[in-house]
Amino acid sequence: MTQCRRLLGYLLLALVPPALPAAARLAEGEFLATHNCPAYYSKDRRDNPGNVSLVPGRLYPVVEILKGVTPEYYRLRIAGAEPSERWVSAECGEYPPKSAPAAVAAQSAEPGTAAPSCAAPPAGGDICRTCGAASYVLTLDWQPGQCASRKSTLDDSPECRGTRPVGPFTLRELRPEQPRCAKEFGFCGPVAGETTPFILYPPVPLSEATRKVLEPVLPGLQADTGVERHQWHKYGTCTGFSVDAYFHLAADLVHQFNQAGMADFMAEHQGNKIRREEFFQAIERFLGPGSRRHINIECNEDGTRLLGVILRLPADLGPGADLRALLQRAPRAGARGNCAGRFRIDTFAAG
Repeated sequence: MTQCRRLLGYLLLALVPPALPAAARLAEGEFLATHNCPAYYSKDRRDNPGNVSLVPGRLYPVVEILKGVTPEYYRLRIAGAEPSERWVSAECGEYPPKSAPAAVAAQSAEPGTAAPSCAAPPAGGDICRTCGAASYVLTLDWQPGQCASRKSTLDDSPECRGTRPVGPFTLRELRPEQPRCAKEFGFCGPVAGETTPFILYPPVPLSEATRKVLEPVLPGLQADTGVERHQWHKYGTCTGFSVDAYFHLAADLVHQFNQAGMADFMAEHQGNKIRREEFFQAIERFLGPGSRRHINIECNEDGTRLLGVILRLPADLGPGADLRALLQRAPRAGARGNCAGRFRIDTFAAG
């Protein structure tokens, strides 16, 4: 009988959810991130699976508040993170939001919102210079591989000696596509064609919030190479998004890719060679079954050094879109890239 009572007690404990800490309470509403802060699974141990961090200017659902005299920590739900519920310091943002910058307003729009400035091409107009995408390509760089594969790094690649990216992967481009135009699709605004160096393009009016979002994932912005000017005038003008909405979306997709689990995977394998199949297995583990069909990997000329990852995405791309869901309905990528059966994952230089 005593054994039965003990068994019943265990069952009851299993059915009752654990009590919240005395100073914690469940909450609703949204938290506006104002700083690029780490998001902890355990705030006491400071563990952060996936190296997840907040994106300034983005709203996050609030799950719980740890409260003393004033709130100290908030537990947020972060899309793409595993686990998704994370603790952040109250100093990282506003709850409830005191302001609603343009970037936040854009984020709250439904994915797939029609691009406001896109219209049907005029009669006889150039379809390859007319705003409106049939699909997208998101290209991410593995920065250590890119820098290791370049000659005269200090002269030719100032971003390679800049601030180390939060990464692991950084943004090369978010490129809209039109099948009839192939890679000729672009420059849908007043700038008519390529300009080099990129710093000679007209300046792009980035808000301070957008700059904070971009700097960790766009090394060329930190190094003042004008890469954001090139990306906007060649690609952004063909999307219909505002400057801030375009770059917030691009940065958010990079963060989602890294935080899905790729950050931990790359950290584990830095400095080593891995099998091509092992890399694709990780992609599927972190981004969903079948995701490899929409992703290519890029290596140097002999296929032995990882340079980047290329993701095909559908046309209904919009602020707040979930990367895993996008990949489930994206166009197929075709060939899986030029990497050999085994390739090297270069490590960040010391310092």
